[in-house]
Amino acid sequence: LDPESSKRAMVYAGRDEKNVSPGTHYFVMNDGISSFLDCDFWIFISDRVPGSVLPLCPYACIVYDYIQRYENVIPKNWDDIFIGFARQAKCVMATTRFTADDAVQYAGVPQNKVRLIPNILPFNKIDTNAINNGKRRGRSYFVWVTNAAPHKNHRRAVAALIKYYEVFNGNLECHVVGVNSSNLLTSDAPHLQGIGLMLDRSLRAKNKIKWLGDLTNFAYEQQISNAAFLWHPATVDNGTYSVIEAAELQVPSLCSVYPAMREIESICEL
Repeated sequence: LDPESSKRAMVYAGRDEKNVSPGTHYFVMNDGISSFLDCDFWIFISDRVPGSVLPLCPYACIVYDYIQRYENVIPKNWDDIFIGFARQAKCVMATTRFTADDAVQYAGVPQNKVRLIPNILPFNKIDTNAINNGKRRGRSYFVWVTNAAPHKNHRRAVAALIKYYEVFNGNLECHVVGVNSSNLLTSDAPHLQGIGLMLDRSLRAKNKIKWLGDLTNFAYEQQISNAAFLWHPATVDNGTYSVIEAAELQVPSLCSVYPAMREIESICEL
């Protein structure tokens, strides 16, 4: 809606039209019936909204991370939208203290509006039959679970792999799995450019790294269960559950140290 239409909608809904910013176009909720105005309260399970949302109803939102504080992952205009959405919420929920602190320090949400909620962890989803297979077979590789996001720390990770193979004569293969992970070497994303050239200069590393891409659940479990360890070299995020999945299969993890992972470790006592 344009600003004038947004003001009229607020008035008709009995809301304060002063909450409409001049020059701002707003998105409205549309369920095809009553625009959710038959609700007393809305809960958004994310802060990643497509634009400014007209606050026709009080709402809360869940924020999983503010990676954009640490990595250049989204344009500033999008960040402004996400931050504005969180600030206008009656309550902002986070699953880690790390993100809750970022909501206050980075997004500027008042402390009394931020709530830390339980981190619901996906236990007992793994096929534990895979554990037996893992015990029978040799552990000749480790698994790097990743995707194309900048905070996955690809350049430093590849540099570390090259050093492992070239300097320390490492023997374990590295199996790379995850969404879009098979396209990392050909991507034109700025943070991925040059990785392929780095590997072209190291034949040993290139032969030892296997790009398996996105796997089915069964294939993923088999890869983890037969691995020497799971590797998680990301710089920062809301914590990765892949270490929990590995632990359920009795496979250890080698992980970067950052607050969210420390929190998951303390919750799970891995």
